[in-house]
Amino acid sequence: MATVLAAGIDISADFLDLAFSDAPEVERFPHNRAGLRSLVRALRPRKVRKVVVEASGGYEADVEDTLSAAGIPVVVVAPERPQALRRALGQVGEDRCARRPPARPLRRHAGAAGPSPA
Repeated sequence: MATVLAAGIDISADFLDLAFSDAPEVERFPHNRAGLRSLVRALRPRKVRKVVVEASGGYEADVEDTLSAAGIPVVVVAPERPQALRRALGQVGEDRCARRPPARPLRRHAGAAGPSPA
């Protein structure tokens, strides 16, 4: 299996949508304990260097804690950062208008956002 450099997770009260930098698919997990365990199982074998999540009113806290405890590098960013990257790339509104899950622009942000956390 190929090494994945980055992933993005869109977080809501009910779901966790995971997108990898090397795959077009988005995997959906329930936002509960079982879903968090499944999320870790999906990330661990891919050897992700960085996972980016948007701050989402506190819904990201258990995701950040779970991934950190599993040794998976996670970065929580302000929602403006991935939006600014999309604007800089000339892709304003592209993902939302195409009804693509927000996890895709987050994985793009993860790959472009510089070095992995220490």
